[in-house]
Amino acid sequence: MEMSTEKSDGGGAFSPQYFMITKSEPLYDLIRNQVLASSPHPIGSSYYYVRADADNRCICRIRDGNGSVLFYETLNHRQMGLSDNDISDAVNRPSNASPLAGYYYLTPEIERKMGTPGISGDQQDRK
Repeated sequence: MEMSTEKSDGGGAFSPQYFMITKSEPLYDLIRNQVLASSPHPIGSSYYYVRADADNRCICRIRDGNGSVLFYETLNHRQMGLSDNDISDAVNRPSNASPLAGYYYLTPEIERKMGTPGISGDQQDRK
């Protein structure tokens, strides 16, 4: 699966991007076994991370479907009240790195701004 950038709707707003990752894709097992299994605190059926690669940084939400598919959504962090600095802070803290390269746990500041305290759980212990 290749990560795409968010698309502008022409009015300065961004629309989310959705992906379905099936068991037949190599990324499925990596995300399921290395990212989702390492997150102690999902919100409902969703897991939130900062996703970063050479060109893009965003918040992503991952939901485990029926055991054979993952629903993957990239979100516009600015629409969630998060700044580029918030995202950079998560990526630049070594303690926020998940076992899978390019995925980072949320910082307590991001959780606070999202209105979801405690998502990252033991983040305070890892600082």
